[in-house]
Amino acid sequence: MLFPFQNEFQCNLTEPELKANAKDIKPLDYDERKDIFSLMEDSIQKIIELYKRDVDRTLIRENLKLTVEERLLKLQDFIEFAAALQEAGKKLSPHVKPDSGNENH
Repeated sequence: MLFPFQNEFQCNLTEPELKANAKDIKPLDYDERKDIFSLMEDSIQKIIELYKRDVDRTLIRENLKLTVEERLLKLQDFIEFAAALQEAGKKLSPHVKPDSGNENH
């Protein structure tokens, strides 16, 4: 199914009725299009502002100052740290399975 909500948007008009109604549709003029795009842009900006308030952008800025090689080294360090944490967890609780707390799966 290409459009998952297609059943919610089904129209009860026949094809000839649709064609007849299509003749009455006029294209939007410049001002109408401008108003619609302005509303869309305002909505997008509001969504961006909502996300921005929960993101520490200083970390993003600091990472963007790094070269690609520095970022990859930082990622490699993180992966090694995560693996060390996982290994330490296994040593502390050898009898606990990783998925034991997730009984819904």
